[in-house]
Amino acid sequence: MNTTLPEHLTQTPENLFADAYTYIFIIFMGTGATILYNMAASILRSLGDSRTPLYFLIVATVINVALDILFMGPMNMGVAGAAWATVIAQLFSGFACLVYMGTRVSVLRLSWQDLRPNGRELAHIAGIGVPMGLQFSITAIGSVTMQSAVNSLGDAAVAGASAGSKINVALAAPMETLGLAMATFCGQNLGAGRVDRIRIGMRHIFCIGLVYCVAALVVTYFFTPSIALLFISAEDAYVITLTHHFMMILTMAYPALLVIFLFRNGLQGMGFSNSAMLAGVAEMIARIAAAFTLVNFWGFTGGFIDHAKRMFPQFLEGALQDDPLKREFYLPAAVEQLLEEGAASVKVLRSSDQWFGVTYREDKPTVVRAIAALTAQELYPDALWSKTP
Repeated sequence: MNTTLPEHLTQTPENLFADAYTYIFIIFMGTGATILYNMAASILRSLGDSRTPLYFLIVATVINVALDILFMGPMNMGVAGAAWATVIAQLFSGFACLVYMGTRVSVLRLSWQDLRPNGRELAHIAGIGVPMGLQFSITAIGSVTMQSAVNSLGDAAVAGASAGSKINVALAAPMETLGLAMATFCGQNLGAGRVDRIRIGMRHIFCIGLVYCVAALVVTYFFTPSIALLFISAEDAYVITLTHHFMMILTMAYPALLVIFLFRNGLQGMGFSNSAMLAGVAEMIARIAAAFTLVNFWGFTGGFIDHAKRMFPQFLEGALQDDPLKREFYLPAAVEQLLEEGAASVKVLRSSDQWFGVTYREDKPTVVRAIAALTAQELYPDALWSKTP
């Protein structure tokens, strides 16, 4: 398989690409396990049983963690071990739901006649399912584009965003669960002709979600640096800072994410899959726009400022021993240290312009002459220093 194209599109750092490719290849091989669990769990939830899929998922999570420790520890399988652990855990949860359906839910016990295809039913299911599938695919395209932008920022940004994403998955899970509950609730009440209950339920669940958003923000502010230590070494203070900034921005936007989960899942539950797909298209466009503008707009992240602050006391110690009136703290020195540590990458924008600066009184005449020359060339306006009305 040709790996050059995806590597170029996502701008994955060379030292990370081999492991990333191995992981995603194994995960794709196990797509059937994911489909099996999602289908079986969705069928059980549609019948009002949301606990059983959750129990199986909890057991699968424990299996996943245990296999991670086994495969990546004693068996030394590396990233491939993490991927196989995920696939095996998903396969267990899918088969567990399937066996439960066949043994405990009489209405779901299938006969050979039930397996005969029905064109009308298949068309109805495809009419609902295909737009939903496209919606998730479209959203994923936006996520890949965003990851490509993050990859261009260097290893530290990739590590910080990766750790933050893991924390975000756990913190956002309750809101996603509220959305899934809303889909089942809307579908059942629409079928029963109780649209009034849908409105009431949406208001109540939205209030619950807002309370959770506030709690998630508090947890993020106080505990993200500690939680990040599960994925990042304590020595990587710069990466931990990036993770904290990443999570703070995400959790401040949780109310908007809550609205997306509730309304999009509610629309899907009522059969309006096309509307949910259009919402996914809008999300993809927003992600791509952000990836190509915002990431390049902010040259230095908040993590760089924190790194410079940690360097400044060292600079003061040296300056006080030397010549404190003439010593300067250069930002490029902080950038150089990050480059030497492999914690950042720099994209240089070339320019034909010349820099002029005034540090001492003796520098002023030179700068005045340079500005006068640029003004004569009409590169600077005549009223450069005057106040505009």
